[in-house]
Amino acid sequence: MLRAAVPVLGLLIVVLTGCMSAEIASLPTVDVNGTWTGSLATGAATYTVVLKQSGEIVTGTLSGAGAADGPIEGVIEGNRISPGSFAGPR
Repeated sequence: MLRAAVPVLGLLIVVLTGCMSAEIASLPTVDVNGTWTGSLATGAATYTVVLKQSGEIVTGTLSGAGAADGPIEGVIEGNRISPGSFAGPR
């Protein structure tokens, strides 16, 4: 009976490890919370972005961009932020 249990236990460990790896792989690998500043190569303007991350969803504000100033939102995909369109509280 013990000989039959060992392969089943081994299979169970492999399956559970695979499930945990899939769950971990789906979590964002970056943390973009905080205030970010930068400028174009010309140095004509300084842009400031204040970001708040909740899981893969990023919201925040952009300033220094003139008419484009205001709220922004995005979705983290790997190590990039893509413009977001998501349903949920803002």
